[in-house]
Amino acid sequence: MKTIIRTLYLIVLTVSFVATPYVGMTQTVEQLFQQGEQAYSEGKYREAERIFRQVITIDGDNAVAYAKLCNVLDDLDQLEEALSACRQAIKINGEYSYPHFLIGFILARQNKLDEAIAAYKKALEINPNDSLAYYNMGNALDDQGKLDEAITAYKKALEINPNYAQAYNNMGNTLSEQEKLDEAIAAYKKALEINPNYAQAYNNMGNTLSEQEKLDEAIAAYKKALEINPNYAGAYGNMGIALSEQGKLDEAIAAYRKVIEIDPNDSFAYYNMGIALRKQGKLDEAIAAYKKALEINPNDALAYNNMGVALDEQGKYDEAITAYKKAIELDPNYANAYYNMGLALDEQGKLEEAIAAYKKSIELDPNHALVQNNLKEAERLLAIKNNPPPPDIDDRDYLPTENQEPLVKKLRSTARIIATTSEGASIGTGWVIQRQENTVLIVTNRHVISDNKSKRPSDTIEIEFFSTLDDAERPRYEATIEQITDSREDLDLAVVKVTGIPDDIEPLTIKSGWIQRNLEITIIGHPYNIKSPWSTATGEVMNYNPNNQFIPLDALVADGNSGGPVLNPAGEVIAMMVGIRLQNDIVAINDGDNQIFLENARSTGDLGLAYPINIVIEKLEEWGILKGVRN
Repeated sequence: MKTIIRTLYLIVLTVSFVATPYVGMTQTVEQLFQQGEQAYSEGKYREAERIFRQVITIDGDNAVAYAKLCNVLDDLDQLEEALSACRQAIKINGEYSYPHFLIGFILARQNKLDEAIAAYKKALEINPNDSLAYYNMGNALDDQGKLDEAITAYKKALEINPNYAQAYNNMGNTLSEQEKLDEAIAAYKKALEINPNYAQAYNNMGNTLSEQEKLDEAIAAYKKALEINPNYAGAYGNMGIALSEQGKLDEAIAAYRKVIEIDPNDSFAYYNMGIALRKQGKLDEAIAAYKKALEINPNDALAYNNMGVALDEQGKYDEAITAYKKAIELDPNYANAYYNMGLALDEQGKLEEAIAAYKKSIELDPNHALVQNNLKEAERLLAIKNNPPPPDIDDRDYLPTENQEPLVKKLRSTARIIATTSEGASIGTGWVIQRQENTVLIVTNRHVISDNKSKRPSDTIEIEFFSTLDDAERPRYEATIEQITDSREDLDLAVVKVTGIPDDIEPLTIKSGWIQRNLEITIIGHPYNIKSPWSTATGEVMNYNPNNQFIPLDALVADGNSGGPVLNPAGEVIAMMVGIRLQNDIVAINDGDNQIFLENARSTGDLGLAYPINIVIEKLEEWGILKGVRN
């Protein structure tokens, strides 16, 4: 699959330092402090530096002056001198918390996070009510990936200062990182209650709503951020991404152009605009946008990869491969760039090189089902090229006996489906539901024979039936789509028609009605993570509720099992595979919130989801394919 990575502008606020009151020794020093504070507030950092150094010349034991100098030097990006000034303030007065805080802030900027956190903790030992120290310690802990500890720190800051909007905002960011999206949104809303003009909180809330696929609400949040700050490039960029996901490509491109108008050096805006232009089929413009992104950021592996995809779609395979190689040069662990390069090499008939690229992609990402499928197809084509099979092989001569394989008739009626999509080969399962002379109808899932991204049904579908022949020798039959559910419909079903098949292939027997819990089952399919096709998985029904769309199955299945039959001990089809889920999602499935889990189904081996056969029969009867099969 030619994956396009989505980039979000996530803003974590830094803070300005709060001036510490000073009770001076003389009127002259007090006046200098006032002048220094005034210069600092006006952004005249060099003048402020000069004034605070003058104070230190007059009073060399003034810890506050050293702390102020530390603050100014930090803003001048003279970090080592700033640290030295703060340490001198601590040497003069070890119980002065502010320089400890400043040291933490400077060390965090240097990415010395352990030392920064230690400095914040020292500041808090001296002043346990320093909400700013807790807040910044939360930021450092978040940067370390210590998300629970970061949230604890933000909560401490909020205990001290319940109106600390930035702490709510950053706590929302951390909760979002933990995928606690509802809690994150609640935190952003709290920040906005405190500060209704907090544009960044609206932006971050939009990002989280977008993660929840609440795109209309996300766009509304981005628009609110832009009402507050019309020059907020990040909000325009994120709104563009949400609009693109809604298919509103012209509006998305307009949003990216606003980003570029505000910040001509925003490479992400050009990159995302390239994605939208490619979706519109404007490949030359998309490539120009990617090239502009790469002028700004020559180390953007994503832009090289996606430019390769656009070049690939133009049939410029050599240029596409050059782009993929550049992406890999920048990121040697870029699995999708290897995969896309394999597809381009495959198109050129360079099968050995394509196989090497697919294998490298699998080495980096073993759970990418499409790569595994395309590797199998490339190996099959290479085997045919090197050793062409004899014509007109009768695969009935290569079947085991029922004594050798009791399931042989069930295997024979379970098809292997290979659909060519824009993302490569999609391999799944189907099973024969009807036969008339030498023509059979096979039921499968819509997603087995459609593009993952565009949902467009494939124009090239081939079918194989079980035998002991090698992949390169097994006959294939062209199939056409007889019926398919709309991509906007929850029910994921399709029926394909195949003619000219051997006469021993018969429809499987269907058993409708109640399905008892803990019923032993057998699933037949073609999981991508098992080399041999026609794999069987055994298990049992975990739960059955006739009011739910899915049955959870305790059986180890993977992408490629989709569309396969679920058989009871009598060999009757009681359900049809459709997806894969984790154990902890099964409870939610039985609470009725089904589709979201199906959409996000993992392709690695795990628990199965299946449609009860009654649901399948109902649709087949509506299509006029089956009648009177309920029992």
